[in-house]
This record gives sequence, C-alpha cells and structure tokens, in this order.
Amino acid sequence: MRRGLCVRAGRTAAVWLILAGAMGVAWAAARRGRDSDDAANALTPVTLQLRWLCQFQFAGYYAALEKGYYRDAGLDVTIHEGGPERSPIDEVLAGRAQYAEGNSEVLYERLHGAPLVALAVVFQHSPSILLARKDSGINTPQDLVGRRVMLMRGTADADLRAMLLNEGVPLDRIHRLDSSFDIRDLVEGRTDAFNAYTTNEPFFLKQQSVEPSIISPITYGVDFYSDILFTTEAEVEEHPERVRAFREASLRGWQYAMDHPDEVIDMLLAKYGAQKSREHLQFEAEAMRHLILPDLIEIGHMNPGRWRHMANVFVQLGMVDPEYSIEGFLYDPNPAPDYRWLQYTAWAMLALLGVVAAVAAWNLQLRHRVNERTAALRESEEKQRTLLENLPQCIFFKDTNSVYVSCNENFARVLGIAPDEIAGKTDFDVHPKELSEQYRRDDRRIMETRQTEEYEEPYVFAGRPATIRIVKTPVLDESGAVAGVLGIFWDVTDQKRAEEDRRVLQRQMQHAQKLESLGVLAGGIAHDFNNLLTSILGNAELALRTLAPDAHARQNVQAIEKASRRAADLCNQMLAYSGRGRFMIEQIDLRTLVEEMAHMLEVSISKRAALRYDFAADLPPIEGDSTQIRQVVMNLITNASEALGDKDGTISIATGAMDCDRAFLNDAYLQEELPEGRYVFLEVTDSGCGMNAETVAKVFDPFFTTKFTGRGLGLAAV
Repeated sequence: MRRGLCVRAGRTAAVWLILAGAMGVAWAAARRGRDSDDAANALTPVTLQLRWLCQFQFAGYYAALEKGYYRDAGLDVTIHEGGPERSPIDEVLAGRAQYAEGNSEVLYERLHGAPLVALAVVFQHSPSILLARKDSGINTPQDLVGRRVMLMRGTADADLRAMLLNEGVPLDRIHRLDSSFDIRDLVEGRTDAFNAYTTNEPFFLKQQSVEPSIISPITYGVDFYSDILFTTEAEVEEHPERVRAFREASLRGWQYAMDHPDEVIDMLLAKYGAQKSREHLQFEAEAMRHLILPDLIEIGHMNPGRWRHMANVFVQLGMVDPEYSIEGFLYDPNPAPDYRWLQYTAWAMLALLGVVAAVAAWNLQLRHRVNERTAALRESEEKQRTLLENLPQCIFFKDTNSVYVSCNENFARVLGIAPDEIAGKTDFDVHPKELSEQYRRDDRRIMETRQTEEYEEPYVFAGRPATIRIVKTPVLDESGAVAGVLGIFWDVTDQKRAEEDRRVLQRQMQHAQKLESLGVLAGGIAHDFNNLLTSILGNAELALRTLAPDAHARQNVQAIEKASRRAADLCNQMLAYSGRGRFMIEQIDLRTLVEEMAHMLEVSISKRAALRYDFAADLPPIEGDSTQIRQVVMNLITNASEALGDKDGTISIATGAMDCDRAFLNDAYLQEELPEGRYVFLEVTDSGCGMNAETVAKVFDPFFTTKFTGRGLGLAAV
C-alpha cells in the first residue's frame, strides 16, 4: 500500500513538472518572439576605425556591412576612415572607437603597457616596403645612409624601422621625413625613399612609367603580421558576446570580399566613393591575395609563435624590454567551455518531455530542414575538396604517429601514387630513410610545441633537383588535443633563381659604381698631377740645355727628367683607367704581344716562379689598345707571382677562343652589353695559395688586397 502511494505521488509530481515545463517553454518562445522584434529595431551601435581612406585594403569590413553580417550579429557598425592625423590606437584607447585596424605597432604599444587585444590578423605577411626610383641607385638599406627617407610618425612603421636597425642603419644615419602619403614626392624628387604598401604605390609608379626599386623588410628577415583587427581589454571583459559577434561578422565579410572581389569593387566605387580607379582596386585585390593567403590559411588566423618572433625582433633591436609578456594580448575565440549548461540542460530535458506531443507536428518540417542542411554540408565539403584538389601546392595530413591520412592530387602525383593509396603509409614508404627520419623528428617537434614551422629544403620534382618551401602546422581536435600535422609545400626553384639573379645584378651594379667612383678620383688626381709634371719636365729640359756636358749637376737633372717621364706614363695609365685617356685601337696578335713581353715578365716575377706558355694555333686577331693590354697582362702576372709567395711554383699563360652565350656574358661583371658570339681569351693560372669565397667576392674591388702592404689596384685596373 505504501508503495502504491509512492507511485501515485511520483506521477502527480511528474505531471506538475511537465506542466511547468510546458508553460516555461511556451513563455520562452513568446519571449524570443518579442526579443526578435525588438532586436530588429535595437541594434547595438559600435564604431570601427580604419587606418586610411576607403579602398580594397578594408574591403572585408565594407562587405560585412553591406551583406548584413553586422546586422545579423545585432550590431549597428559605423566605419570611420583614417588619415595622417588620426591614429587607430589613439581612437580606441580614447573610447571614440571600440574596434580598429592597425599594423605591428599594435603589438609594440601592447608591450609598452597599452591594454590592447588582437582579435584577428588579415595579412599573414607584411605589405610594408620602402620605394625608391631605380635610377637613384638605392637598392639596399645601406644605400639609404644620408638620404631622405619618408616614414610615418611614432611607431606606425615598426617593421621598416626594425629592418633599418637590423641592417646597421639607425635612424640618425638617414634624413628622416614625416610621410606625406603622396607618392608624387618620390616621382618628383622631393624624397629619395617613400614608405609604401606593395598593394598600392607600385601601381602609381607603373602609371607614371617610373621603374621602382623595392626594399622589403621580408628580404631582410623582418616579416610581421599586418592589418590587425584589435580592441581593448575592457571591451573584451565587459562585452564578450559583442566582441565575438563583431569578429565573426568581420571575418565573414573578408571571406566574401576575397571570393567576390569584382562585386565588392563595384560597391566601393558606387556607394563609398573610393578615390582609386577600378584598375587600381583590382591591382590591390590581387596583390592582397598573396598576403592574406585565403586559399591556404583561415582568414584571421594568429600563431602565438609568430607574435613572439615579432616581439623578439623588437627586443633584439632594443625597442622592447626582454622581460616582455604577450599574455592576454591574443583573443581566444574558443575559450574553455562552461559546463554549467549541463545542469540547465537536464532541467530543460525534463520540461521537453511535457511537450513531446506538441512538437510531434514539427517533426516533418524539422526533418526537411535537416535534410537541406545535410545537403548544404555535403555541397560545402565537395567545394572544399575541389579547392584542395585544384591548388597548385602539395597538401597532406598525418596523424599523431606520422601516418598519412589523406593528401591532394598534386602531392600524390609527386610521389607517383594514387591519392587513395596514401592512407596508412609513412614517410619510410615514400621517401629515403634519412629524409624520413628528419620528417618524423620535425612532425614530433611541431606536435609537441604546437607551433607552425616554415622552411626550405632541396627536393626532387619530376626527376629534377629543386628547392621547396614547406609549411607544417599542428591540427587540433574539438577538445584541443593534437590530432596530427597538416603540411603544405611547393616548388620555389624559379623564385630562388630569380632572387639569385637579382643579387648577381646588384653585385655587378655595385662593382660598376665602385669602379666609376675610383675612375673619377683617379682621373682628377692624374689630370692635376700631369700639369705639375709638365712644368717639372720643361724646367729639367731647359736646365740640361744650359749645363755643360761635364757639369756635376747634369746627372741629377737627367735623373729628375727620367723619373718625371715615368711618372707621366703612370698618369697616362690613370687617365686611361678613368676613361679620359687616349686609346690607339688597332688589330693585335695576342700571341705576338705576349711573346714580346716575355723578358719583361720574367724579370717581374719571383725567381722561384717558372713561366709556362700555351698558345692556341691560328688565333684570330683582336681589336684593342696594345698599351692597355700589356698593362692587363703585367698586372695578372704580378698578382700570380705574389700568390706564390716564397714557394716554388709555376705561372701559366694560355690563349684560345670560345663561343660565349648570354648567360656567360651576364656573369662576367661586364659594364657594357656585348653580343653573343666567338671571343678570344687570355688565361693566367698559378699554383699559389688560391682564394676563398670571401676573397673571390671582393677580388676586383678597388683597394682590396690580402697583402700586408699593397695598393690593391692591380686587379681593379684589369
């Protein structure tokens, strides 16, 4: 009997609970309906401060506004354009804007105490560069010493300042000007270098037919994040839902802008009065794609290791205290979950039992929605798969044991297998043992440190040696645990070759400039000295005419005359070296010329050196100045003799003819463009000490010598 009472009492309680739950659900539904109506008329106003005027650089924010992403997030967003007199950081700290976009100065100010929080990164690579005119001779940071350089005020160009300091060019060694933000100052010569963006100013120079010289911090190891969306600690603490909603809506806008650039460009021109032409905005959008990498990296992605690298660069340059901390600087869009919802869910489930009958009628409609959602997810997955398959990069995914799980077509093609055959294989199945061991160590390190790594290494593509750039990043599951490693690599051989060609050309230009400078110096000195020698020779000749044949002073005057004539010959050589001399161009038999010099050569070298000759038969004649060619041969032989030192050795002189192609002529450090064809050569070889790579790089520099004493002009003259 007591048990029956207990059962009845329990059922009664359940009925009351079900009724209460049903009433609660009905009340909540009614409340949601009212809230929805109110939300349409009560959006939360916030302000976003940009760095500059309306352009594609900020397209994502305008797209989020126009496509209704901010409105869907419950936000009424006002976008303020920027300018030289409006700092995004100042606007946010002063409370005039809740959100803003900045560059590396956001991190710099945070490390100096400003309560700033980075919400997302738009540009994975910095677009900041220094632009100069190609005809200015400015090609490296060192070329900026003593030149006029435009930079933004404060710390806005932190990466450019870091590059200069890193390359030994502190700001007190340049003539710093506040940026005018007008590229015409560079075109018209009011500055020698201009702070610029790769996405913007190069387009202006192209329109003006001005060839640019670009000095990029990335080239000198300074690659900062750029276009950083940020807010304040107070905003994050007091309005966490608003911060989350604003960030998500902004990133949706950026994804839309990168997927539909032409549509967004139309909107910027028609509605927001962008001051750039359509062609300029298209140039900007395409340049930004290489900085944002939307096809490879999720827009907004931030790597803590990259931020620490940026901070360490500041430390190395003395701009930040070594005891810095970035804790709290990086916004976490997925904070640790709050499990209190489980308790509420349990009560809600009990309440839902009371309305099972009421929602039965909704099942059919709900099932239809689920089917639509499932189909949309399948379509999305298919699009992502198609994107991965069409990317030119090689992409793969490994689990925590470095076992391949999947890859795209390009990766499988490189390995020579089908994509569905990669699952279950390890690097030892597809790569040499030594390389596989290295890859396994790399994977383990990346999973342990949870940091992305990027590096270059040699590889073999389609049977040919190549250089690849690899990016590996840890993959986390929903619980935050490491699930494996995602890798991307691509062939950068042509890029590396182009960089090397650029460095070779730069060395050639620097060498030519050094020779030109020395030539001007030598010519000026020789010209003035030649005037003095003319007076000395003239007076010596007059003195000889007046002296008796047996006069004691006659021998002294003759010695003066002889020394003066030798000095005059030296002046003529210096004038020729500077390009001011007189040349007697004639046809010359190179073999005969060297044979005539044999005696003079033998007395000019060490007694422990032996000369060897290897002349080619039927050598065609050359055109040149015989005096100059003799000087070239003499300097080469003298240099070879000095390389032998006090040891026995041989010096060989060989002649011949060879066909020279464009690549050979470009590598020959020539100051003028010569046609391809057949050329005569003279080669001097010695068995001396040789030269290391550092000496080879400087061997033709004026005044460079490895001897304790010496002028260092012999090979420069050659």
